[in-house]
Amino acid sequence: MRAAVVRSFENPPRYEEFTTPRPTEGQVLVDMLAAGLHPRVRSGANGTHYTSDGRLPLIPGVDGVGRLPDGRRVYFVADYDAPGTMADRHFSTPADPSRCPTTPIRSPSPPR
Repeated sequence: MRAAVVRSFENPPRYEEFTTPRPTEGQVLVDMLAAGLHPRVRSGANGTHYTSDGRLPLIPGVDGVGRLPDGRRVYFVADYDAPGTMADRHFSTPADPSRCPTTPIRSPSPPR
C-alpha cells in the first residue's frame, strides 16, 4: 500500500510503499477516503506527543473516513497499536460502532 511514512523525526513524512497491515479477527481492510490532520497527528509524526514511544518507521493518523468491502462508508478511530490512517488502506472493526460508525451519504445542498 502507499502511505505517508515517517522514517526520521527530523524529516517530514514521505509518500511511499509500506507493508499492508494484516487485519486480526473481526477487522477488515478499509479503502481510505480521508484522514484527519490534527495537532495530535502532527505531534505524533514529529515524535513530541506524550504517547510517542520513538519507534520508527510510523504512519501518522488517528482517524479517518473509508469504504468497507461491502461498500458502506464509515468514520473510524484507529486502534492505539495500529499503523496510522494516512495511507490508502487501513483496517477497522466494523462490529464496534463506538470506533467505526457508518456515515450517512448526503447530497450537497443546492446553492440558494
